[in-house]
Order: sequence, then structure tokens, then C-alpha cells
Amino acid sequence: MVRSKRAGLRIVEIPVLFIRRFDKQSSVHIVQDTIDYMVRLWKFRRTLGHIKRL
Repeated sequence: MVRSKRAGLRIVEIPVLFIRRFDKQSSVHIVQDTIDYMVRLWKFRRTLGHIKRL
């Protein structure tokens, strides 16, 4: 969304229907996924450069 906003694009929300599947086990690995997310977020912020605070 940051890249879209910087490019002058408009962001809208689109409602979706979420259906939980109780027969499927979660594929989330809390520790590894959190570490991966933080590393990706850090790399993304480095590519953006300095962002003005709102």
C-alpha cells in the first residue's frame, strides 16, 4: 500500500467471504513465520528510503 500511495494510486477495500475449513490444519509456524515477516519488513523499509512521518 505504501508503494501504491506513493505512485498516486487509490486504495479501496473489497469485501470477501471467508470460509473456515475445519478439516484443514493450519500451515502457520509462529516462530519461523514471525522471523521471516520481520526480515522481509526490514528489507522492504530499506528499499523505501526515508518516509515522512504523518
